[in-house]
Amino acid sequence: INVKLNGVFLHSESVEFKKSYDEGDTIEFKYQNFIPSFAPPGTYGLTFTFKNGSDNNGCLAFNFKL
Repeated sequence: INVKLNGVFLHSESVEFKKSYDEGDTIEFKYQNFIPSFAPPGTYGLTFTFKNGSDNNGCLAFNFKL
């Protein structure tokens, strides 16, 4: 998971996700994180990169504003 604020890199972390799916399946991934009240306003971007054992990747990215 990579986090940016107004395009500037803030944070990266790895989250273990071990489930088996077939091509075309819908994947449910729940992620929760606390945003402190002192977080600066701006446009935040989160990018999730999913990798399997064969190094095949999938990606999900979205932005939100505080």
